[in-house]
Amino acid sequence: MEKWTLLHPETGLIEVERGYDAEFADLDPSWPHEPKPFEDVPVDAGLAQRVRGKWEVGKSLAAPAG
Repeated sequence: MEKWTLLHPETGLIEVERGYDAEFADLDPSWPHEPKPFEDVPVDAGLAQRVRGKWEVGKSLAAPAG
């Protein structure tokens, strides 16, 4: 797990933690017990695919209706 901290002069302490579900579950028992499997994103994936975290071949990247 990675953890970044920043002491902002107006906002105060800002902390960001990045890791896998299992690592967060070790820190917080209320973390979901069924973590999603990790899905690698190809290097040539577009922004929408990177944000979504999936490579969905043949599906539109447009926002879902509704």
